[in-house]
Order: sequence, then C-alpha cells, then structure tokens
Amino acid sequence: MKFLSPKGAVKDAKELEYLVALHQTTHAEIEEFRDGSIDDEDVRVFLMSRFGIVVTNEQVREYIFKGLAGGDGEDEAIDILELVSILMIPMLVKVSDSVLGNKKRTSILTSDQERLLPPPTIIADVLQNILSDTTDGESSTAKPPPLTPSILRQIFVQYDELELVKDDKLIEEMIAVACRGRPGAPLDVKAFARALSSDVNLYNPENETRYTEILTDIFPNGVEKAEESGAEKAAETDVVGDSTQSVKKVKTLSHMDFTADTFVHSLHVSMLWLVIVFSYFFYMLGVQGADFLQSSKDGFGYKVGYAVLRWTITMLKLVILGGAFGFCLGLGNGLPLKSIIGPLLGLIATAVLVFVPASYKGSNEIFDTDLENSDEHSEWPGLGYLLVIFGIVLVLLQVKNIFDLMMPSFEHTKLYTIVDRVAGSSTQLSYRSKQAGIFKINQLVKNAYELHKLDEKAQERSLLKSSRPGEGSNDSPTIHKSSKAIALRNYADQVDELEEVGGFVWSVKEYFSGRLAGTEGIWLPSRLLAANAIQFFAIINSQMRGFYAGIGVCRDVSFEGPECYDLFEPLNSTEGLDGLIGDTCTSLQSAFTAVEAQVTDTLLGANCSVVLSAARDFANEAAIDENIDPAEIENIINRCYGVNTMTAEDIEKFNEWFDDDEFFPDITNETLSYCSEVADFIKTDAFTDLAPGFEDDAFQAYRLCMEAYGSIEMESPCDTQLFSPLQEIFAYEKDYDGENFCVSFISACYIDPFNPTRATCIIGESEDMVYQFQGSTCETYPQINNTMKYYEENILPQQLSVMRFFPEKWTLYLTAIMSIVSGSIVAIITAGVYIPSAIHTVLKFRYGVIPSLKDPKFLKYRDNLVNQTYMIGAMFWGLIVTTLMVTILIALIVFLLVWPASRDIVINLCAQVLGIAVTIILRSVLCMIFLKTAYAGFYRKMPAFANAFMFCMECWNIALTAAFVLGRLVKFLLATGLYVGRIDRPVLAEGLALDIDSLPRIFRQNLLSAEAHRHPYIEQLAQMYLMKLRHKDDFGTKAGSIWRLLFVSALMPWLRKKRIQDDVDIGKEIVAKMRSSIAQGEPEKNPRRISRASFLIDP
Repeated sequence: MKFLSPKGAVKDAKELEYLVALHQTTHAEIEEFRDGSIDDEDVRVFLMSRFGIVVTNEQVREYIFKGLAGGDGEDEAIDILELVSILMIPMLVKVSDSVLGNKKRTSILTSDQERLLPPPTIIADVLQNILSDTTDGESSTAKPPPLTPSILRQIFVQYDELELVKDDKLIEEMIAVACRGRPGAPLDVKAFARALSSDVNLYNPENETRYTEILTDIFPNGVEKAEESGAEKAAETDVVGDSTQSVKKVKTLSHMDFTADTFVHSLHVSMLWLVIVFSYFFYMLGVQGADFLQSSKDGFGYKVGYAVLRWTITMLKLVILGGAFGFCLGLGNGLPLKSIIGPLLGLIATAVLVFVPASYKGSNEIFDTDLENSDEHSEWPGLGYLLVIFGIVLVLLQVKNIFDLMMPSFEHTKLYTIVDRVAGSSTQLSYRSKQAGIFKINQLVKNAYELHKLDEKAQERSLLKSSRPGEGSNDSPTIHKSSKAIALRNYADQVDELEEVGGFVWSVKEYFSGRLAGTEGIWLPSRLLAANAIQFFAIINSQMRGFYAGIGVCRDVSFEGPECYDLFEPLNSTEGLDGLIGDTCTSLQSAFTAVEAQVTDTLLGANCSVVLSAARDFANEAAIDENIDPAEIENIINRCYGVNTMTAEDIEKFNEWFDDDEFFPDITNETLSYCSEVADFIKTDAFTDLAPGFEDDAFQAYRLCMEAYGSIEMESPCDTQLFSPLQEIFAYEKDYDGENFCVSFISACYIDPFNPTRATCIIGESEDMVYQFQGSTCETYPQINNTMKYYEENILPQQLSVMRFFPEKWTLYLTAIMSIVSGSIVAIITAGVYIPSAIHTVLKFRYGVIPSLKDPKFLKYRDNLVNQTYMIGAMFWGLIVTTLMVTILIALIVFLLVWPASRDIVINLCAQVLGIAVTIILRSVLCMIFLKTAYAGFYRKMPAFANAFMFCMECWNIALTAAFVLGRLVKFLLATGLYVGRIDRPVLAEGLALDIDSLPRIFRQNLLSAEAHRHPYIEQLAQMYLMKLRHKDDFGTKAGSIWRLLFVSALMPWLRKKRIQDDVDIGKEIVAKMRSSIAQGEPEKNPRRISRASFLIDP
C-alpha cells in the first residue's frame, strides 16, 4: 500500500489545492474550477451543510469576507493566498502573544499543548525576509526602518499587491495598527506582530486543547433555531459587543447525518446499521409478500408485472421500516446533546425494535434445521442473540449519554478517554481534528520557511565566487540574494523530489493508536465504519455458526423422540418407490414372513390369522357379556398390548411426547395395572378353545403376531397410511457403540397405530439408489448379508463403471476444507483492508498523487452524491460474492486435481503448462542475452543480428502468444474473483467504452464528502467563519488581513500564481519609483486575472 508522494512545501501546496477543490460548490466551468477560488455561495452552502446555519450570500460577503481576507465587503471570492492567511490566524495569535508578552508561557505543558506550539521565531524570520528583499539588504530586524507610507508601498510592489499602492486610507490604517498611533515608529518584530494579530485577538487559543466541538467553542450557549418559514426570531446567542451577529440554525436530524457525522458516538451508528441489516436478513427476508401477489399466469408480461410489484413492496418495506429503525434507534445520538429525552426515547426504541423482535421464534431457510421446529428447542432461531448483543451495546451508549448530561463537569480521566475512543466519540474526534489543523499549519510554516534557506551547494557556489580574483573584494558591489528568489528556486527543485509514505502496518498502527487523528486529522466516514463492522460480523457469524447441510439424522426407527417423528410425512403414492424396490406393500408384508414361521414353530399348525382370529372371537364374547361395543374391547386389547411392551423409559417419553393428546391419553399406574389384568385374562381364557392345555404356547404365538401387526385386526400395510421421510434419514442399529454398526437409509415406514413410537420400515434405498448398506456389522444380519452378496455379484460390476465418476469422501473433505479456508482468508483480508485503503486514498488526494484542483475529472465526484447510499450494501454483498467466488474457484481447482475422473486430464494439462513455462524461461534467457549484446536503449549495436533475432522471435511468438492470451484470461478471472468485493479499488481501467465499474468512484465520493466537512483545514476555516458571524467587525479588519497576506506572500511566494486580483492602473512613474532596482519579468497568468500588471523576480 505504500506510495510515492511529493515532499515538504510541494506536498502542502497540493493539499491546499485539494482543500479548495473540496470547498467549491458551483464552479462547474473548468477555468473557474482551476483558479482555486472560494465564493460566497461556497461558504453559504458549507455553513448550512456542516452546521445547519442559515445565512445569505450578502451576509457572507458582508460579515465573513469583509475584513477576513483583505476584502471590503464587495469581494466575491477568496483565493488560495487569502485562504492560507485565514488558516494562519491561530498560529499568528499565539506567536504574537509570545512576542508582545501578552501571555506568559506556562512552565508545565501537556503533551498536546507542547505538540501544538508554533515556530516561536517565525514572525521575526518572515519580517527579516520582507525587509531584506524590499530594501535590497539595507534593512533588517536588527536595523528596522521607520514604518512610512513609502516603505509600505515598496513592500506592496515587492509582493505584487499593486492595487494597494494607491490606497492611502488603507496604508494609514495599516501603519496605525502596527505603530499604535506613533508616527515614524520602526517596523520591528513587535510592530509586525501587532499588525498581524491585533484585529483577531478574540480568538482563544485555549479552545485548541478543549474537549469540545468548534460550534460550542464559538457559541457556548447555542445558536438561534430558525423556523422553516424563515421568520425572524429573537437571538439566543451570547452577546459580545454591539456588533455581535445573531445566527439562525435549522434542524438537520443530526442523529441521521452520515455526511457531516454530527453524532455523539460512531459506534452507535455501526450498531444501528448492524441491527437494520441483520434484522432484514434474518426476519424480513423471508416475508416476500402475501399470496395474493402470486400470479397464476405464465405470460412474460404477467411475470414482469409481478416482479415490479414484488420489488416495489420490498422497496417500501425497507424504506419505511429501515427509516423508522434509523430514526428511532438513533435518537439521543445527535449533536448537540442537551436533554435526556433523546437518550430515553432511544432506550425505548431499542427495547421495542431490538429486544422484542429478538425473542420472536421465526424461521429462515438458510440457517434453520428441521429440529428447530420443536417447541422444546431452546436456541433462538434466526440468530436473535446477535440482535440482543447489538441492543445491549446501544443501551450502554445511551446510558453513557445520560451520564454525560447529568454530570457535564465530570473529569475526563484516562479510562473515560479510552471509553470514548472505543465508542468513537465525535467530540473526541473533533478535539483531535482541531489539534491536527494546528499541527498541520505549524508543519506547513516550517516546511515553507525551510525553502528560504540556502542549501549547501548554493553556499559552496557563493564561497567560490567570493574567492575568485576580483570578486568578493571591497571594490566589488555586494549582490543581495533575494529570499524570495531562493525560496522559488528551492521550491522548483523540490517539485521533482518524492518520498515513500504509508503502508498497511503503518496505517493500522497509526489509526488505532489515535496518532493519525492528531496529526493528519483523517476522519473516516461513519458509513464506511458501519459497513466494515457488518462485514466482520458476517465473517464471525459464518465461522461460528456455519450453514445447515440439509440432512436429517434419526438413529433409531423406534422413534425415541418427537423430533424423529416430525421428520416423516404421509406418503400419498408409492409409485416412486415401486419402480426401485418392487411393490411397496409386498416388500413391507415380507417383513412378517419370518413371524409367521415363528408362530408355526411355537404353536404347531397355527399362524397369525388363526391366533388373532381367536383373540377377536374372545373380544366379541366379552363385549356381549359386558354389553359393550366389540370395537371398544378390541381397542383396549390393542392398546394394552402396546402398554405391556413398553419400558419405564418408553412410558415416560410417551407421556411427554403425547401430552394433552386425546387419542393417546397418558399411561398411569392405573393404566398399567388394568392392562396387566387384561393380559392375564387373555392368557388364561382367550385360547382355551384354540389350544386346550397349550394356552401358554398360544399366548406366546399371540405376542409374536401382535408385535408384527400391532392389532388383533391384523391390518395389512397396504390398507394403512404409509409415511416417507422428509429428507434422507440414516437408520442405525439400536444400541450401536459408535464404531461397529450397520447403517442405511429409510425409504418408507408403516407406523404402529397403537404405539406410534415404533414402525416397520423399508431401508437401503436413497435418492434412486438401492443396496445402500454400510458398516462392519451388516454381515451379521442374514437378510442384509444375502442382499449385499447379490448386490456384489450382480449389481456392483455394473455400477463400478458409473461409480468411478463419484468422488470419494476424502476428496470432498479436502475440497471443502481447502475452499472454505481460502474463502475465509480472502473474506478477512477483504474486510480488513478497507480502513487502511481509505486512509491511503485520503492521503493520496491530499498529497496530490490523485489530482484534484487541476483535474477536470475531479468534478465528477460532485455528481450523483446520492450514490453514496450504495456503500453499505455494496460492501456487504461484495464481501459475500468475493468469498463465494474464491471458495468455488478453489473448490473447483482442488476437486479437479483429486477427482479420479479428471485427474488424468489435469495432469496432462499441467504437463503442457510446465512445457510452455520451460519454453518461456528459455525465451527469456535468450532475450536477456540478446538485449545486452545487440541493444543500447532504443538503438541497435548490431543491426543485422538484431533484425534476424527479432524476426525469429516474431515467428516463435505466433504459437507462444496463445498461451499469453489464455494466461491473460486466467489472470482476469482471478483478479475479478479477488477484487469484485473490493469497491475501494477499480477492477476495470479508465477510458473504456462503458463506465461499468462505478463503485470505486462511489467509495471515493464517500471519503471526499467526509473530507469536505471534516478536513482539519476545513474545520479551522469553519472556526474563522463562525468567529466572523458572531463578532462581525470586532474580528478581522482589512488592514490586519492585508498584513497577513503580506506575511503569507513572503513566506510562500509560490502561491502567488493563484492570487486573484482586480484590474489595476498603476502609473509608470510609481512603478519606476517603487521598483527601480528590480528587473521586470514576464507577467504571470491566471484565468481570473485580466490584463493586470504582474512581475516576477529573477533569482
């Protein structure tokens, strides 16, 4: 991420141009844009956008421009030179106080105060240059000349302020300011300090280290709230003198201001957006509209209409609900925070919009499983716990706001400062931004003054000249070296010098330590921070939770719990099964064949039909004796048989499972006692006629039959409701040990109607494939073993030819692991790089690496600023798309490498690639030798050899370039996969026929929008604007502003090319008199200067 940038004063000049480009609003014409001017409309719109302050263009010219930038109320614009003179007011006030002794330096300074100390001798140093250059070295700060109109006019001419030469009134005012009414007083350091600062002494340097916003610094008691109709109201501002101007302010919904970031905590903004995004994703995403929206028509027009209606409803849903969330949850997070009503309303909104929905038991097709449908499931579906976490953070922030309001004088301890930093306190960021502005101005002044010093080579040249015969002797005239000429030459030399700055580690370290905020004053937009937080939470959530694979697992066909029972649905038709496993009914009935054989062995000559028929006859006789419906007696016998076969654990689960079920009443002790009597009664009396003397054998046969059929009616499975699994369900052996087992898939089940925790199921079929048995113990079951033998002898050979195309388990595991790990790494890198990237992009704009004022393309960043609203969604979905593309790409590569069916193809392809690579390496070696032998730059040392070799290379490249083109395609695909989610970097080059990659411009727009409101220089300018609005003529005069313009012109003469002045008619005699000793040069040109007389000084 490191980049090369200009150094020193050149870098500062680029940032000043960038500052003007940010501040401009209506300069749509290229020439007006490039001239670097700020007009009244620019300032008016800025004050409204940044503070909500209402002023007119006339008030801007009258109250702000007048006296602040050399104007008299009629100026229409501020140029860069005047802009710098305004920015230097705080520094000049502090240095002047030190020079004049108005304020003694404190012996003990805090680290912040010491860091913000200006260069202590800068006023004396600049005055020395002014006097020396104006008088050709005759005057200096040690020998100051009297401050007369003549010397002041010479200074005007020296620094090309020719329009001021004839302004006698201004000259008198400037002399009076510097000399305090003493005619003929010398222009010494103290006089110069008074001239620079006496009119702006209302500026309070203590505000620089005060933990406040600049609006609070200037208007401690707030400003007047203007009605929307613009009606006048009584001023509520502090009264400072008769000229204090009342200021009106409109409501700006500061808690929803993601442009100027006028919030209390940026963490609050991030949590707000996290709630909105995750609420939509987990709750609103599944609500796609009512059924009446579904169209039964198949025509294209109907589909288009349905799509339009559906997306319109989605738009309305997000706009209305999202807007309500943003407005309500943001209450109490807007500046200025004056009442606890806002935080209290915010707490209520958090409870209603966050905690209540978080407890809602919904469903989501991506994150839910079938088991979560159970009432016993305790986990909050839809990741509601994330909303609870976000809600808790919002509550803590609101509590902190209430605490700050109730205890405004609470001392800001180190712990409190850390809490503010974590919470992203806007006041702390503003505090750091104020300090960054002062720090950057001090650095600007130091960098500029360094160029006024002769470098070592220049000093050596001067010594050589003085040592030559006839030179440097007493008879030779002394040639004064102009400080202005030295600075211009050194500046020109420094233009080509570059230095390496930035870096990923540096930016992360400086940003999170807070040093970057105190030195560069980079203000990252809250929209960017919120989007980045959403990205990281999405990554963490996906890693912790994972995704549901869609496979239900039931380890016992006996249905140990209702979860397994719920995984089945009634089977309406057996046609799909009949084609694979034969007739389904026949297959189920075959499960009872073994039972019939056991019954015959137990009761010779009998079968289940005979045994259960005897039981039915007994039930009918009992019904006649008791005068009861025979069906009721049969139901009692059937139910009691199920009860008598249950264990205590089965009974407990049965009662819990079918609680409050009328068809399956709870099994109590009375039920057990009653069913025991029924069993004894059947054992002793039911089979006396069927098998006299063999009642016990008959009862044993009865139990075998009941276990098979579950009812004395002996219903066929074909006559009852069959059930099929909703998804693939694994059936294991009962009480398997986890290592030795036999497992298969369930196809269809006949559930015992009187004991629904048991069933008879067809196993071994899944997804149109039969013989699906696995496990070491399968061979211990004769039926399964015989089936598998038939499968191995007859089916397996036919399937092997097809099965070779099916990947083995380890290949899928390896593919999944490699792709998921790669996708996760790319996701973390993509999310983690945004903050460093934003920092570097801002620095590139500031340092001129990305052009601003001189680049017409910069104007495009002002268009369609509403596109900034794409930021959060683009970063969120971009992260998902990038992660999926990388995951799929790596999965495809790994799978093709390990899949047997493609392994040979891939190996052959790799062999071809290696062959081409070896050929390319050979070509590179030959070309390197050839170039050293036959070429020197663009010229050939051996033309014949060069021509022959080049011709041979062209013939060779006819075949080789095919690999280069394919390689280019692969590189494009890889770059697209890696950078499609990086909206901070353009993937497509500029200048293409279609501008289809607009997201990087939107990313920059968001950064520039924040810079236009929060750049440290912008903040400092805003402070001066507010001072003028409040104090009007008591802060800044024309005389004082002209002195400061002269100071800046002397310190930074390279800024003269951006000076905007009116046409001036200067008499020839005045020019000859004022500049008789200065060679006249070519006039500088500026789009806003029309035929003005301008002069350059030759070094």
